Amino acid sequence: MFDIANERLRREAEIWWPYNLFLTSSQDQTSHTPCSSVIDATGRARHLIFGPFQTLAPGQWRASVVLRISAPAARRPLAVDFGAGQDFILQNLPYGVPGLHTINLENTFGETDHAQFRLWVKRAAFEGEIGFLGVALKFVGAPSSDPALSEDRI
Repeated sequence: MFDIANERLRREAEIWWPYNLFLTSSQDQTSHTPCSSVIDATGRARHLIFGPFQTLAPGQWRASVVLRISAPAARRPLAVDFGAGQDFILQNLPYGVPGLHTINLENTFGETDHAQFRLWVKRAAFEGEIGFLGVALKFVGAPSSDPALSEDRI
């Protein structure tokens, strides 16, 4: 089911960021390694997944992801965010709910920027895993402050 849900997202995406473009923090936060499709949530509160710092054009973008959260990992507060610089949209994941979670985050970029998606565990975890295959991106619309880019323009 996890693979099917991710495959559907990938097919519908304008841009697909596979898991291997992302980085993950070590448990002691002293190093970063390429992300795998299963992330160990054990360790301190930290960003479990971050990156890929890819350039997105100005406008509104939707980032969609399917996560598979184990029961032990679900017993820790988890959040995802999407954005660049200091401008991130945050969503907390349902506490104590293991299984598949589909998350959609929309953010507006006023200028071309290096975007990233982040998953973080907000409290130390003693065990748990999270399945992650990638992030699907879709351009939703032009920035409202630039009428020259508006889709309603004739």
